[in-house]
Amino acid sequence: MTQAPAAAPIEEGDRDFVQSVAKGLLVLRAFSADRPSLTVADLARETGLSRAAVRRIVLTLQALGYLGAQGRRLALRPRVLDLGYALMSSAGLSGLVQSHLDVLEAEVREHCSAGIFVDGEVVYIARAQSRRVLSVVTDVGARLPAASTAIGRVLLSGLDDAEVREHVARRPPTAHTHLSITDPERVLEEVRTARLNGFALASEELELGYRAVAVPLHGADGSILAAVNVRMHVGRVSLEEALRDVVPRLRLAAGRVERDLALHPLPF
Repeated sequence: MTQAPAAAPIEEGDRDFVQSVAKGLLVLRAFSADRPSLTVADLARETGLSRAAVRRIVLTLQALGYLGAQGRRLALRPRVLDLGYALMSSAGLSGLVQSHLDVLEAEVREHCSAGIFVDGEVVYIARAQSRRVLSVVTDVGARLPAASTAIGRVLLSGLDDAEVREHVARRPPTAHTHLSITDPERVLEEVRTARLNGFALASEELELGYRAVAVPLHGADGSILAAVNVRMHVGRVSLEEALRDVVPRLRLAAGRVERDLALHPLPF
């Protein structure tokens, strides 16, 4: 049986481009870790849509179970994760990475996770959690800023300098702790270092008492598909130990994932 060819991509303005779908996705994407709940007025301001249009979209998304309301404030409902899970399941990357994260966690006894770069943020697609408690949530589907995290800087290292500057200008880094790097040029230097060394380090920038190291996962064409990281308490693992012991284990885990990817290519 002959398979039908895939539909050719279209652009905004094409007669087949459905504006209502684009606007609905625009509203959903306005929510983030920094903006977990928004009003209709907030959404209108963030998306550039009229309040009337936002209200219609919100009512539709509520009816479908993707948005919930408490008073005037709106928030994403768990059902929205179905979209991400469907993507990760179809791509197979999450499941492929998970088994290797489990092995890595057994070796280092620290929190291990993998993430991809989506709309300027790190979206976590897999994790292997040790019994140690973290206050910053990195559950599958969670989003964190790229510029302030080791995993994010590795993902940003796949961009050129101009693209990194554009990202930082669009999403200025915020100080999560007094050690957070927020100066755009210093962020760029951290990304350049990650690009040069093949790994990134962030010490107590997201959460006091914790540092993270991350390495990239490359596709067959050499591009960065995702990144894996390990987060550890500074009192348990010194900086020297993190660089000497953890980074090499991360690289070995990433290499195993990349070999699996070569044997089982993703659909796209």
